Amino acid sequence: MSSHLFIFSGPSGAGKSTALRIAAANGAAVFQKVSTRLPRADEVLGGCPDTMFVSREEFALRAIDPDFWRFTDECEWGVNIRELRDFTSLHPLMCSSMHEPAIIPRFRSALPEVDVVGVFVYTDDAVRHERIAASEGSRLEHAARANCAPPMLARFSRQPLAYRHVILNVFGRATFERHVLELLQRYGLRPEQACGFEN
Repeated sequence: MSSHLFIFSGPSGAGKSTALRIAAANGAAVFQKVSTRLPRADEVLGGCPDTMFVSREEFALRAIDPDFWRFTDECEWGVNIRELRDFTSLHPLMCSSMHEPAIIPRFRSALPEVDVVGVFVYTDDAVRHERIAASEGSRLEHAARANCAPPMLARFSRQPLAYRHVILNVFGRATFERHVLELLQRYGLRPEQACGFEN
């Protein structure tokens, strides 16, 4: 297989977007999914590299395409598998993030020529809830977002074969950044610049 697609998966506040920013700042290509949810404050300021925020009307138009995979979680979101296939033909190392772990085996089936690498991003509940509470502008109330965790973690535990790697986001930002880079380097990423990110 000539290209690798990393799917960072995990509950809200685990560090998926941070992992993506680290990868993108060091040369990995980022594929965008489409979502109807409102961007959180940190996403407005720092950007959300793998999400294109659209209106419900635009989302409905995109969903007419038979190659558009549509999902519902805390919002509607989706991926055009034809566009993703075209994207993988242009880049040797790509990444995106998905809440839903079941999409990883679907990508493997739809993209047999691509090495789809599932990565579970984990952090402890106290840290995750703290990050959620600090994220203003979320479409859901903070308590509701926190309550999403138990069923989401149950979904992750039912999909153990979806994941090839687990990255722990519990030892501080510098350690997390190093772990993300070390993992991507194993698959051929050559960091192009140093990066550091705030919560």
